[in-house]
This record gives sequence, C-alpha cells and structure tokens, in this order.
Amino acid sequence: MRFFAVHKISSFLRTPDIESFHYEMFHGISARGGVEYPRHKEYKLGDALEIPLSLIKNVFRISEIFCPNTNWVVSSRVQADLRGLPNIAFSKVKFSKIVEYPYYPGDYSFKQDKAYLACRTSTRSEDFLKGLPTSNLKIGEYHELISPRLKDVQREFTDLQQVSYCLEEVSQENRSIAASPALLRKYPILWHLDTFLSEEAFDRIATCLDLNFFYIRELQLR
Repeated sequence: MRFFAVHKISSFLRTPDIESFHYEMFHGISARGGVEYPRHKEYKLGDALEIPLSLIKNVFRISEIFCPNTNWVVSSRVQADLRGLPNIAFSKVKFSKIVEYPYYPGDYSFKQDKAYLACRTSTRSEDFLKGLPTSNLKIGEYHELISPRLKDVQREFTDLQQVSYCLEEVSQENRSIAASPALLRKYPILWHLDTFLSEEAFDRIATCLDLNFFYIRELQLR
C-alpha cells in the first residue's frame, strides 16, 4: 500500500530558490485569539473549533494549499476535493490583512527593496510582510484543515509498521512513522512531524501542492 509524506520546507540550506522571505510570502503569518504562531493553539481532530485562524497573507500567486503553522490551509476547491474522507474537519479562516507583493522562487530582487532593508534583521521577512500596504483584492474562502495527530490514534492499532524516510534533497533529517493500511483507511490524513496522506487522499490534491514549498516522499506499507 502506497502513502505519502508531505514535508513543508522550512530549512533553506539546500533550497537555492527559496529562503525565509519566500516562505513568509507563500505561507503567511497565522494567529489565533491574538496570539501568533508558534505560540497559538494548534487545533487537532476532536478539538472544539471555537477560535478561527487569522492570517496576514500575500495573495500574489496564492496557492490552493499553504501551511502557516502545523495545519494546512486549503481553498474551497481543495475542501470540496477532500469531501467524503473520514476523520478530518475544516474551519474557515479569517484574513486580517492581505497584500499583493510580486515574488517568485529564485528571484532575490526583494533584497534591493529599501522597505525590506529597513526591517529588523532577526524578523525582517515577517516585519516586511506586516508592513506592506493592504490590498483590496477579493479572494475566495480558505479553510484550516483539521486532522488527527498520530500519537492520539496509533494505540487503536496493533499492526503498525515502522517506515523510515529521508529528506535528503531539502534537509539532513531522517524520519520515521508507525502506520498500517488499517490506520490510513480510518485516518487518511494525519500529522506526525509531516503531513501524511493515504494514496486516495493524496491523489485528490496532488496537483494543488506547490513543490517549491513542499517536498513529497512516496512511502510503502506491506
């Protein structure tokens, strides 16, 4: 049985076309209840979804899927494509600010922008995004994709197999997950350091993943 690990690229030593600036432009800045990531609460399946995610987002070339924290944020199109899969939930996000600033992987012309250079070095990309002029562009609805955490569901299964994988193209890390066909049938999308999808779930959304910002590994269960 095939399944897939989708890794959000957040280390840039091996990614010459993107760095932290491109990351912030693509994923945006999330907050919940006035608290910004990484300090805000991360919802998982079973939580009461009381406080929506709030985003500061560059909507230039906005993707169908992006990931400002642990959970993906997906367009209404992707939400519809995932309809019918068990044990996932959605919560509509709020855009507290949207901006339009042109950027492309491999383009470093932003380093000549005086407003960018004026920002504090330690938080330059975030501060630059927050300081850009607000756009009036209308965009469609987006939703936080809520899935279970592996640690919360793995005790339901006695047939788990340990599967290792490496992120050699984007990171020096080796990772592993304990999974089984039964687990992925019941929980076709789940999180454990990376986002894991059953073959069915992955096939529904694969074309919506921007591979400049996500790294995909195909994994195999016996």
